[in-house]
Amino acid sequence: MAHSRLAPVALLLSLVAIQARADLTLSNLTVDEVVPGEGGIYLRLLPAPPACSGGSYRTTHAFIPSSAARFDELYALAANAQALGKLVTITYTDRGDCTHHSTTLFLSDLQ
Repeated sequence: MAHSRLAPVALLLSLVAIQARADLTLSNLTVDEVVPGEGGIYLRLLPAPPACSGGSYRTTHAFIPSSAARFDELYALAANAQALGKLVTITYTDRGDCTHHSTTLFLSDLQ
């Protein structure tokens, strides 16, 4: 009986942990490289985000999927920031250590 009471607590804690990894923000980054890839674009950011301290995926750290509602706008913003050396702020979900395409930062916004 005690085990069944712990299940909702464990579920709640796991949901809190997942939420803690979503919608993070980093400022004062430069877009060093914009790389078109399968299903979207990858960005190399400098300095490398702390979540990517273990490495990068093909020298990139973040991904914007082509299915994103604002994909064209975000692509243009990234390319413009790269060309002008402009500092950006990103909003992202931390998906891991950035060493595989599925563990790069998942960008939801770039300003």
